[in-house]
Order: sequence, then structure tokens, then C-alpha cells
Amino acid sequence: AAAAAAAASPVGVADIEELNVNSCMCNPPGDDGEALATFQKRYREGEHRELMLEMAERLASNVPSGSVLGVVHSIETFTTTDGPGIRAVIFLQGCTRRCKFCSNPDALAIYSNPSRLPTELTMSDVDIEQKVLLPYLSFMRPNNGGITLSGGDPLVQPGFAAAIFRRARLLGLTTALDTAVSGSPVSWDVVLPHTTHVLLCPKIFDDDAYKHLVGVDGGPVLRRFVSHLVGSYPEIRVTVRWVLLNGLTDTQEQLERLAAFCRSLRTCFDEVELLPYHDFGRHKYDALGWRYPMEGTPPYVRADAKTFARQLEEIGVACVLGDALGTS
Repeated sequence: AAAAAAAASPVGVADIEELNVNSCMCNPPGDDGEALATFQKRYREGEHRELMLEMAERLASNVPSGSVLGVVHSIETFTTTDGPGIRAVIFLQGCTRRCKFCSNPDALAIYSNPSRLPTELTMSDVDIEQKVLLPYLSFMRPNNGGITLSGGDPLVQPGFAAAIFRRARLLGLTTALDTAVSGSPVSWDVVLPHTTHVLLCPKIFDDDAYKHLVGVDGGPVLRRFVSHLVGSYPEIRVTVRWVLLNGLTDTQEQLERLAAFCRSLRTCFDEVELLPYHDFGRHKYDALGWRYPMEGTPPYVRADAKTFARQLEEIGVACVLGDALGTS
């Protein structure tokens, strides 16, 4: 019944307990006949959880088991703002959220079977290793550099994310997961064993406001993720990414709840990264023919962001101010 409900639910449902038939929660084997037919038969019969667990066990073994295919939105090969050191950032396609301030609306669409897409939209973990990791290894490896998966949300494609991270870790690189959280412990346990850093974006600390701002009821799955992370992966370092929106996420109540959230991360917590709202992604909405949800909202004032940062630091929360956007 749970699997049937998940299959019938819209993709925008964030807390997916079972494998959602409409998402890339599991990557099927390549089109090699018998293996694919067996996968499809078990999938139709509702063995979603079993397939996910088998994939998790295979990936956790660190034994190469063929390539994993995924859907890639874009790649940046040099950044110093998405985790420690010099990094490559791979933006994966697909997201269960519909944030009003999203800068990558063209990365929202979820594709259920990458093997049926045009080759220019897909890559395998082997492709990532050969075209991104190895060519830039000498630049990324020093100072804890590495690879960051963003999106979209990389947890929409956990098998692909884990396969990339596994290869990166074997090369001595750090791995950062930039996420607002999708899925359940079944899919998280596919990715987190190969993850050294999480860039976590909780959006806002009020369930009703969250649903209004993000389009789904994501508060419960976020709290579940934090509990699972702290309990099972205390060695992972977490940066909390906080988008500053005037009158919404910069209030005294939100500041205090943000501080409490950071403390709930215990030894995992590293720092808060404040990201003043900007409208740099607006042109993408225009290109898609979509109405920009934040129409009329000015960029966040930089001076106000500095004030918010100072207030966090005064109550003992480590904080950095992100990219130099917003008005002066």
C-alpha cells in the first residue's frame, strides 16, 4: 500500500519512505538484457526497498560493480565557495522542492530512467572520474579540496551520487553534499558513507511558512535527516546554508531557532553560511517562460546581513557571510 501511494503521489512530495516510481531514487542497470528485465520485474512487483538496500550494500563495499548512469545539469570545474579547498561542483538534475527563490529552475525536472535520455543529458560515474576528477586532481587534492554535488538536489539520485563520491574518496578527495534533503534513511545510507561534508539548507523554521516558501511539507524529513546524521555519521562536517529573506528568515525568532538547530547538530556542526537573497537566476525563468515567484523582492541589504551574522556570533554560533551579493 505504501509503495502504491508513493507511486500515485506527485513528485513534489518530499518525505518518500519507499522508492518513488516517478523519481531517480534508484538507478536501474544498463540495458544488458537479463539484468534489466529482472530489475524491472522486481520493481513492478514492489521490491523498491529491497532494490535500494542491495544497491547500498554494493556501493558500500567499495568494489567496482560497473558504472552508474545519472542525469547531469551542469558542471563547474573550479570553485572555492562550496566546501573546503578547490572544488569541482556537479549540478545533478531533479528536485522535490519548489523554492520561490530557486536559482536553478531548469534543474527541477526529475527523470525516471536516465538510460532513455539523450546522451548529452547523462553521464556515468566513470565519465565523471575520467572527465572531472582525474584531470583536475592535482588542483583539488591539496587543502581538503574535492567534489561537491549540488542541483537540483543530489539526494534525488542517491545511487549516482554515491557512485561519484565513492570514486572521489578512493582518489583522496573530500566529498560535499549540497542538499535541502529528500528521501529517507534507506536512500541516505546509500550516500552518507561516502560523504565527508554536508551543505545543509533548512530554508525556514516554521512548518507552515516552509510549505508556503518551498511548496512541500519538508520540515519533518529535515528533522529526521538531522537525527539520522547525528546518530549514525557524527564524523561528517555540516555547514548550514541560510538564505536571508527580508522579514522571513531574518527575524529574531528565526535567528534563535537557527541557533538551536545548529546546536542540535552537535559535533557535526561546523558553521552557518549566510546567503543574502539575490535574483541572479531570474533570467532562467524568463527563458523558460515562467513567472518569477519573487517578483518585486529586492536583493537583501548587505549591511543587514552583517548585522545578522554579528548577532549569531554573539550567541556563540560560528558564521560566515557568503558571496558578496545583495545591495550595499
